Amino acid sequence: MNIEQKAKQFEHIIGVGDIHGEFPTLNHIIKTKQITDSVIVLCGDIGMGFHKPNHYNVEFTKLNNTAQLTKNLIVGVRGNHDDPEYFNGNFEFSNIKLMPDYSILETKNDKILFVGGGLSADRLMRRVGVSYWTNEMPVFDKDKLNNIDNPTIVATHSCATFAYPLTKGNLLYFAKDDPWLLEDTKIERGVFDKIFEYYKNKNKLPKYWIYGHFHESHIKEHSGVKFKLLDINEFYELK
Repeated sequence: MNIEQKAKQFEHIIGVGDIHGEFPTLNHIIKTKQITDSVIVLCGDIGMGFHKPNHYNVEFTKLNNTAQLTKNLIVGVRGNHDDPEYFNGNFEFSNIKLMPDYSILETKNDKILFVGGGLSADRLMRRVGVSYWTNEMPVFDKDKLNNIDNPTIVATHSCATFAYPLTKGNLLYFAKDDPWLLEDTKIERGVFDKIFEYYKNKNKLPKYWIYGHFHESHIKEHSGVKFKLLDINEFYELK
């Protein structure tokens, strides 16, 4: 069975914040917290694209072995610090998959929508194709949303303008040398505003919206949706 088929047997869902390539730490937390029988959702900045492919084959083989032993599935959405090429649907192990934007994973009781992407505040300090990807930004795609009915959970990296925090603390520092940064930040978060409004207008808002990117832990309800911001390596049980 593939990941999509396996997921339909699961009830428990756990969101995880940015891991920034700390695959051994993720592996360790799953083991020490004795997490089992869960779909573990990585909310971006997984750390894809900074190493040679063999590095990921080694690390994900270890992680996949742990997922098999603990009967977990691990899925992830792309962050701004992730090479989008790894999120085309082809990076998959028996119990791990990096999900494309606007893909869906159905569990026993829920439907998870994945929409990746985000803005790197320090992009001018990074190397294109090595530590920064020019197509890092999220994209609003109404045509794809038209084919995705009633997700109960939305998993993203960044989040809407009304979600916490209202701004990222270091933006003004980087904006001194990057004149388009503040405007691009509005565009980035505006994508998730549009997704929220799309489902609100249909009266089909999700129960949860989980995201990372901002390196803090926070939860707030808005229009009946629980918006959960996940800190670095934070685990949060949704179900």
